[in-house]
Amino acid sequence: MSLAGPLANICVAFLAGIFIRFFILPLEIYLQALLWLILMNIGLGIFNLLPLPPLDGSHVLENILPPVAAQKYRAFGRYGPFILIGIILLDNFAHTGIIGRILIGPMFYLAHLFAGDNLFHLLPLLRQ
Repeated sequence: MSLAGPLANICVAFLAGIFIRFFILPLEIYLQALLWLILMNIGLGIFNLLPLPPLDGSHVLENILPPVAAQKYRAFGRYGPFILIGIILLDNFAHTGIIGRILIGPMFYLAHLFAGDNLFHLLPLLRQ
């Protein structure tokens, strides 16, 4: 059940990638919408799979751990939201780039996998 949200994000990104790969039109707003659709959905899907409570990745990890380790992980889970908020605040105010380092590589790998080389032609649209 915990994989449903991230899987839905990846499926939407896959569909956007198919449109970028095969149905590219010269309308700038169409291309920007597809580019944001693929990148945001992949980013949200991967972010949600991080193994920090309350994110879905914590439930996935908990279900694949042995029972003793899962119980210890559940006990650690009460601190997860505070750790997550701390990471987000550090990333935002101290400019540590923790989230970017975790997300950017897999995001662009999957986006290129789904959209092909047409993705690189659209990246300059992000700056506009």
